[in-house]
Amino acid sequence: MSTTTVTTVTTATTSPREVVAPFASLADDFARLVDELDPKGLIGSEATGLLGVAVRLKKAAGALEVLVAKQAVAAGEWRRSGARCPEEWLARKEGTSFGQAKGTLAGAAAIDKVPQVAEALQRGQVSPDQAAVIAGAAVEDPSATGSLLEAAQVDDLRGLRRKAARIRQGAVKDEAAQHAAQQRARRVDWAVHDEDGMLHLSGALTPAQGARFRAVIQPYITAVFRDAKGTDVTAEQKLADGFMRMVEAAADPSKRLGTGGCKVIVRVDAAALARGHSHPGEICEITGQGPVSVPVVDALLPDAYVAFVVTNGVDVTHVAHAGRFPTTLQRTALQWRDPACTVEGCSCELTLETDHLVGYAQGGATQLFNLGNKCAPHHWRKTTQGYRDGPRRPDGQRPLLPPGTGGARAAEPDLRRDPGRDPP
Repeated sequence: MSTTTVTTVTTATTSPREVVAPFASLADDFARLVDELDPKGLIGSEATGLLGVAVRLKKAAGALEVLVAKQAVAAGEWRRSGARCPEEWLARKEGTSFGQAKGTLAGAAAIDKVPQVAEALQRGQVSPDQAAVIAGAAVEDPSATGSLLEAAQVDDLRGLRRKAARIRQGAVKDEAAQHAAQQRARRVDWAVHDEDGMLHLSGALTPAQGARFRAVIQPYITAVFRDAKGTDVTAEQKLADGFMRMVEAAADPSKRLGTGGCKVIVRVDAAALARGHSHPGEICEITGQGPVSVPVVDALLPDAYVAFVVTNGVDVTHVAHAGRFPTTLQRTALQWRDPACTVEGCSCELTLETDHLVGYAQGGATQLFNLGNKCAPHHWRKTTQGYRDGPRRPDGQRPLLPPGTGGARAAEPDLRRDPGRDPP
């Protein structure tokens, strides 16, 4: 019996070591290589190559963390360590915030339910953040998994989240009132001071509250971006300054911007609008925010100006005029259709500028099929550096092609003005 007991204990204690040891050895070797590296002595190609390696390693390490997190928590080490919850235990091990640890565990739980996403994560095809976003939508609509995995190869994380949100909204099976109550229960505001006394804000609002907030703060953000143009102030700093201008305006009416109400642009399918709720596959979403239920739009009506773009109502895509600049109707349609930069892989929603795909001076039409919103840096690159728009993707974005590459002008000659179609 003694021999049997020793054998059993030996098997139980060596098996984990056999699994962990190769990873621990790799981690030690990698840490040693980083410690011995002289980054200042690198040439450009070496730095670029090492950055690519670092991205691969970070993605692989993140995948390992997510894939084993559920089992690690189930082992109960967090209780033995004295932590109050798994999130606190993981945050201590990672040296990150409670919120980041909570996101890691929530993502791991969602990914565990979608084997196709877990497999893509393990193969390094997606990052942990991308996998969590895709899995969250795939749980609601498994048929969308493949398209979201493909989108992750091109879109940035914000653009991927926007597509996933649209899928989740279309797959919601709860009654509208019940779903709205669930969203309201999730609203939260959080403020904490760091070691330097800086105040950090984070929170979550219901779709209706979020629409009001975005519409009210936008004039202040726009003003800050305009005033700080050409300075070294970062986009994040400008957003913070815009928020403070809104706070100051609440105390001093003379500083208020806008008309006092919110302009909210909603795209909605006519059938959903008439019915009062949407069915899977139908669209009801707020520009710049994402999918919402029809009752959310109704809640905005008492104190907001809601501009509806009805899918099968007036066909705004064929409203044209002879001038260089879009009409008010076209601008509303552009805000709806292009809530973010239309350059492939960019999801910037700030400082958007209207661009003629084929320049107006070259005969490009001022119609929606020849107009697109671009962020200021991409618009500048096209206007001054010789870049061209590439073919349109199904999601509406286009690659921005470097000088010497064929672009939209050659591929889509119908973007030119047709005097016969322009109104007098």
